[in-house]
Amino acid sequence: MSELRHQLVEQLHTDNHIRTAAVERAFRTLPRHVFAPDVAVEEAYANDIIPTRHAPDGRVISSVSAPWLQADTHLR
Repeated sequence: MSELRHQLVEQLHTDNHIRTAAVERAFRTLPRHVFAPDVAVEEAYANDIIPTRHAPDGRVISSVSAPWLQADTHLR
């Protein structure tokens, strides 16, 4: 898991989403997979949303936000 977390942080840096030491520290220390226990660890550390609820027609109606969005949100 630590390697997956490291890869995610590196991708967020490359894409210029991590711009402060505090955001980097949060991404390096908080275990994202704990917030998505029903998905594979690889999915938890992908730079994408994690669907948590679906409508009867299959549309995603709730999700864990994508890491890039979480990083960008902390810039405001």
